[in-house]
Amino acid sequence: LGSCIHQPTSALCLARTMATLEFDIVDDDDAHDDDDVFDAGSKTWSGPAPSSTNSTLPAASVPPTAFEAVDDDSDHDGEVGGGSFECGGRFPTVDARKPRGYWVAEENGGDLVPHCDREVVDFDLFELDGGDIASDLSSGAVKILKDSGGQAAKCDRCGKWQGACETPLRRCSHCRLAQYCSVPCQRAAWANGHKQECGRSAPVGCEGNNKASSAGIGVPAPTVIGTDRSTTSVASTSHVQRSALGEAATRLEHEAMAWQMPVSPLSARHQAVASIHVQRMLPVLLDAHAGSEWTEHHTSGLLDPEDLKLPSRSSALVSRLRERLLHAALAECLEEAGSHAVACGACARAAFSSHGWVDVYHRWDHCLRAAGREDDVPATYEVAVSRGVWQHAMQRPNDLYVPGLRPRPLWSVRDVPAALELEAAFPTILREYRALRDWAEGGSWTPVADQPLILKGDWRDFKLVENGKRHPVNCVRCPETIKLIQDRCPEIATQIRGSLIFSRLAGGTRIRPHCGPTNARIRIHLALEVPDPAPRIRVGSEWRQWEVGRCLIFDDSFEHEVVHDGDEARVVLIADFWHPDFGDDLRKKYLHGRHWRRYQEALNDGWHEGSEPHRVDPSEVRFLEGELRAVGGVREAAATVHFEEAVGRQTLIAYIECKKLSPGSTPEDVCGRCAERLKHFGLSTLVLAVLDWPRALDGSIDHARLPPPPPELLSGQCEA
Repeated sequence: LGSCIHQPTSALCLARTMATLEFDIVDDDDAHDDDDVFDAGSKTWSGPAPSSTNSTLPAASVPPTAFEAVDDDSDHDGEVGGGSFECGGRFPTVDARKPRGYWVAEENGGDLVPHCDREVVDFDLFELDGGDIASDLSSGAVKILKDSGGQAAKCDRCGKWQGACETPLRRCSHCRLAQYCSVPCQRAAWANGHKQECGRSAPVGCEGNNKASSAGIGVPAPTVIGTDRSTTSVASTSHVQRSALGEAATRLEHEAMAWQMPVSPLSARHQAVASIHVQRMLPVLLDAHAGSEWTEHHTSGLLDPEDLKLPSRSSALVSRLRERLLHAALAECLEEAGSHAVACGACARAAFSSHGWVDVYHRWDHCLRAAGREDDVPATYEVAVSRGVWQHAMQRPNDLYVPGLRPRPLWSVRDVPAALELEAAFPTILREYRALRDWAEGGSWTPVADQPLILKGDWRDFKLVENGKRHPVNCVRCPETIKLIQDRCPEIATQIRGSLIFSRLAGGTRIRPHCGPTNARIRIHLALEVPDPAPRIRVGSEWRQWEVGRCLIFDDSFEHEVVHDGDEARVVLIADFWHPDFGDDLRKKYLHGRHWRRYQEALNDGWHEGSEPHRVDPSEVRFLEGELRAVGGVREAAATVHFEEAVGRQTLIAYIECKKLSPGSTPEDVCGRCAERLKHFGLSTLVLAVLDWPRALDGSIDHARLPPPPPELLSGQCEA
């Protein structure tokens, strides 16, 4: 505000034309004091509004330097709460319908809240008479300003300010972005280019001979004070889509359109955090939209097909992205605070502002379930399909979704060469699994990461390769399986968005319905042990059973569940391969960053010892401890993994307690034998001899209290 007072701007030239005797400047102190008095720190003065010819405050007043709350959206829609956030203090909040008077006017994109480390880029309005802003919007006492980054709240055709129009501005009923003071203005704008920018069929009254009716304009531009009540993106669903939605989905849409951030002690903080997120991400998305390259933001759907139809950096694009980012961030804040019921509305706002952002639909699903609204979840799938987020309500990958790939839940073995190779090699793979069976039955396999999916029972696995990274110790234990796949199954060996694992499902286990992360892969289950009665799996709407030695092939991005009512374990080898339609061109387009790097490594070198290893997991550490105990001269052994994040290097730290040594033997000799035993597992290893162990209450070795190795040994990568 200080810049507006001391420098000529169009906003102040506009203010000069108004007659007013009193002006409130909000919280011009730096304290951001959280008191209950609205005018604390404010300076009140009499006289004409500041202008380019009267740009100095009375001597008794102090030029304002900081504000308690501002509007950070670019809609310029006349909504005080639209995109606004608080930084403490008592500035009008979402329920403050009569804010007693304030003035906010900024056009240069400055930072009015530097002490809160936020960059405020634009503001919408200023109040002159200290009255009720909701009524003053229609009377003209509040004037809407235009800045360089947003769309002014004035007729997009004739340029009349909202306060100067005879009737409230009305939005285009299709794109919900453009706003006009009359039907003739809408008709003229449609003919002069809005038809192309709107991206929809002509509104009622604008087809054919351009005869217009008042129905073509749509609803009035909202003037309610609240948290970003702009319906710009929420209401962008076409009439065809809306009419096709079921009753539950339509109700969710209405919920999204009506949602406001509730007033609470934490609401100001949530809005501030969300605004920071918007300010950080919005320039990134605008740059990605303006560029010629396909980016991870296109792949994730955060930049959706409807966005790509809009001009780069246009106000319409900025508004869509801001709406999406703001409400997704608010939903995340509310979820973290445990306010799942409220977060449902914020997720809905974000979802209805997107035609492709997969993640926000999954978060919406999660919010509804956490709020006890499971019955509403299927309606979100209907909305997602209607907006092109997914092709099929049963197919809902939660990470990478590639449009256009054949949505086939189940696949035939004869159509998958890798499956034929696995069935032919069944005896070899079964033999290597049986070498691990005792380890599995003893509970030493790793519990799956997705424990919430287990309704009851036990589900564990033995990972060989995970997302293109090999588990070094486990791969050494199954050399023939690894060699077979590298030599004869390239679509599995180069799959860096999937896994190669032995999976064990204990008897009596049930897995709840869920979807895998991407439709770019297809999953093979080679059945190694199948009890009687055989467990069942549902993929989409079809049920199947496993047969020993045969492959069951399905697209795990479709909803699937498992029912195992038997007593014995079911064991399969899981091998993921690329979807046959996901060819080289699509891989180059949709794989980014580490995924593209890992794919290139797998394509060129396969799973060799020099390729990127996965972080050694606890089950591998326990196995190596057993290997150390088998070395002559070792009484007890323990191991930990030291991981250096900066360089991505991991070192196995092995601690051994030596038995009574024979004459001429030293602890260094025993350490050397241990290092040699571990060498073929392909890990950097440091072996240390200890005299005593830190013990837990139950008498076992307390791994957390093992002494760290000397830094000079780690930096030298000594072996013994």
